[in-house]
Amino acid sequence: TPLPGTIAAEWGGSSWTTITNEPIGRRYTAGFGASGTSGYLAGGATWAGAGLTKTGALESWNGTSWTSENAMNDARLLSSGGSGTATTGIVIGGHVRPPHPGSYATDLVEEFNGTTWTQGTVYPSAESSISSGGPQSALIAYGGPSSSPATDCFQFDGTSWTTIGSLATGRGAGGRSVGGTTSAQLISGGTPNPGASPGTQVEEYNLADAAVT
Repeated sequence: TPLPGTIAAEWGGSSWTTITNEPIGRRYTAGFGASGTSGYLAGGATWAGAGLTKTGALESWNGTSWTSENAMNDARLLSSGGSGTATTGIVIGGHVRPPHPGSYATDLVEEFNGTTWTQGTVYPSAESSISSGGPQSALIAYGGPSSSPATDCFQFDGTSWTTIGSLATGRGAGGRSVGGTTSAQLISGGTPNPGASPGTQVEEYNLADAAVT
């Protein structure tokens, strides 16, 4: 099994540029942030010498260097982060023990105010590898790799979760529009079932979900 890596790169609109390595080698992380000079990397799995171990570590990127911030209250991997800002970060679900056994997903939600983490309203179901986008008070979260791939979509207003239009194709760990808004989200690829081949489906959410090529 390849060890968790530290390599980091930045997208400039047309090409990738290698930046300073992330200090902690890890995989299955969550991320949030508003720009290339205000990014955050949370949780994930590190290598403990004989296997993976979960972490709650949080690091911020200011465009030049990484800084260690206060860790999440609950270490986890395969969680999802909203876009957020330096003071409105959010991390949803994930696995509370590696190497992500199927029965250990969590519904825990944590919110970051720029300094500390607090427990938020729990997600409607225990799930990992969901996709999400938007800040704490206007976020959409969807999907997840359950045995019957999750198609559920939920909107968060900062206090409570509300069910909205479902995905046409259930999947977990898909590519997502990290920024987005409550009326504009995009998910691509992902895994329809645990252990299955990755899919190629793309869906766009614009007040009502719609499949696109």
